[in-house]
Order: sequence, then C-alpha cells, then structure tokens
Amino acid sequence: MAKKFFTDPKTLWNGKEDWFNSLSRVYKDTVHVNYRIIDTDLLVNYILDTIERYCPNGATINDFCGGWGRISLPLAKLGIRSRVIDSSQRYVNDGKNIANKWGISDLINFEKFDLNEIEKLEFTETNVFLFLEGIEYFKFDDRRRVLSV
Repeated sequence: MAKKFFTDPKTLWNGKEDWFNSLSRVYKDTVHVNYRIIDTDLLVNYILDTIERYCPNGATINDFCGGWGRISLPLAKLGIRSRVIDSSQRYVNDGKNIANKWGISDLINFEKFDLNEIEKLEFTETNVFLFLEGIEYFKFDDRRRVLSV
C-alpha cells in the first residue's frame, strides 16, 4: 500500500496572504474550504492506490488543466514524476514556486498551453493522464478539440 498523503495547506500556499482567507475568498465559505482540502487528500490517495495497482514499474503523469499543481505537487513530493499543463501563467508560476520551495523541481514540470495551439501538445512517455477538472471552462466547441488531443 502506498504511503498516504495528507494535505497541509499552510505548506502549499504562496505566503502572499493567509491560506485560509485566500481559500475562503475563492470558495466563499469554510465548509467548502474544508471540503476542498479533504477532496485533495482523497484524490491524491486514490491516485496513489491506482498507480500502485496498475503501474508497478512506476508512473509518469500528465496533469492537464492541473492549475498550480494541487494534485501533482503532493504526488511529486512522493517521488512520482509529473507534468502539469495549464492555460494560466499565474498558476504555472505559483506551481513552480511551490515546487522550488519543496525542493522537487526535478520531479515536476509546469507548462502553459494556448488553446489556439492545443494540437501541438505532445503526450509521450506517459502512463497516467489526469484531466480531473477544467473541461467546464472551455466553450462547447473547444471541448471536443481539447479531448481529441
């Protein structure tokens, strides 16, 4: 069984504002904040269990629309090579800063993608593809293009 990971948001946040106030501003209430933290732990632990079961020789992850690395950073911290691809330069930068802070920049890569050039993305040498969130942010016509890649 893979080592379980439990999120400590204080170690994840960028330090520009208190993590709880920042999450509360985004999610509007403390119930949703607590849900989001638990949701992260559940997803990371589910992915760890799945990797252990189906990827006995290790995993390489592409986390598409992975934002600042909410899921991939904990996985990289546990030694799993990850590539986070997001359309937000701010999130890409935040993720890089967290990876540097944790000393795991060699295990995780952050890339910005442009929807107009989505077909240029390559997904080679990957055995795990995460697309947990993000599809709802695309216009209907763009969803088919994104999913086809």
